[in-house]
Amino acid sequence: MIDRRKSLDKLYTDICDIYENTDEETEHSITKQKWHIVHENIKCALSKKTLNNVNQTEGEAVIVNSMVLFLDDRVNILKGSKIKCRGQIFYAGEPFVYEGSHQEVPLITKEYA
Repeated sequence: MIDRRKSLDKLYTDICDIYENTDEETEHSITKQKWHIVHENIKCALSKKTLNNVNQTEGEAVIVNSMVLFLDDRVNILKGSKIKCRGQIFYAGEPFVYEGSHQEVPLITKEYA
């Protein structure tokens, strides 16, 4: 039987770090949210899903990038996680897992022009 993970692993040319937003209580009993790294130096492949969409508002133009992250199916990624890859910050959509093989995670990022 072919080990799909090993075959796909050869295609992963990028590295990413994955962060989750957790509640943290301060010394004055105030709860704040803070990003904490949960996975570091994960092999992956970042791919562009669609061309950039530009949404013009009354103020500034917003450029929305849609990307897809391919990585090992055993890495747990929650919807809304922050992902740093190629020096850029992305936010995860709902991961689609192919058990025993890989997962595809839709990513978005917003830039202001």
